[in-house]
Amino acid sequence: MKNIKKWIAYILYILGLALVFLYLCFPADSFKRYAEHLAARAAPGVEASVEGLGPGFPPSMSAKKIEITYRGSDPVLFEHLEISPGYINFFIGKPFFNIRTEAAKGLIKGRIGIKGASEDGGRQISLQMDINGLHMEALNPVFEKISGYTAQGGLEGKLEYSGSLDMRGTGSAIFGVGEGTLNLNPPFYGIGKLEFSQGRAEMELKNRNLNISSFSINGRQFSLKGNGRVILSFPVEESRVNISSRITPHPALLKSIGNMIPEKYKRQGGIPMRITGTLRQSNYSFR
Repeated sequence: MKNIKKWIAYILYILGLALVFLYLCFPADSFKRYAEHLAARAAPGVEASVEGLGPGFPPSMSAKKIEITYRGSDPVLFEHLEISPGYINFFIGKPFFNIRTEAAKGLIKGRIGIKGASEDGGRQISLQMDINGLHMEALNPVFEKISGYTAQGGLEGKLEYSGSLDMRGTGSAIFGVGEGTLNLNPPFYGIGKLEFSQGRAEMELKNRNLNISSFSINGRQFSLKGNGRVILSFPVEESRVNISSRITPHPALLKSIGNMIPEKYKRQGGIPMRITGTLRQSNYSFR
């Protein structure tokens, strides 16, 4: 019994020394460079700046601040990033990491699994994320760079993905938007801002083909429903879009554009609209 206690004491002592050594000699600069490299590889044009990277307890890794930019945009801020391993899964050969970060005045949490290398040598991952209460205005530096638009409102969502870092894989996502506005630049038929009370979109991804099975936006000015497809490419703003929708103007919007709407659409109660082109330069047509 005394020998067992002695060995336990030795093991705890060695573990304690190892933890102290890790905290004192943690290779923060190496991890920082690797994290910034992964961000650039996952999406060309993306640059990440990591500050305050270090170990945590229980065993984990944290960063005080991460700034993400896209092709020279102003930064989007992520605060208090925490990454911790799923301990049991490491022993059974299916490693994953739990992730939690405060971003855009909201919370992102989930997990990333490492699945090994693909046929071309790229790293395969699995991803599950929950998005809660993000303020879209905090994402505008990147959103405007990609689409030319800016937005305000609260964003919620859930997404899953399995595949390579260059988006050659499968996934799904559901997003919801609370009360907010969409600022159009250039204006659409003289309308520079659209206000909405809620929005929702469901989509699936297969090898860079993003199928939007349904989306809807409702507000005081209009209601919009539709579906379509986006063929993702890099840079992201060059992704091709093909979306069919029907917009129903409400009285508040009819006051400003009523004379532009053909009478047949007024009688039908909605205007069929198609969006083509790229995310950055979209073309609108009525049919």
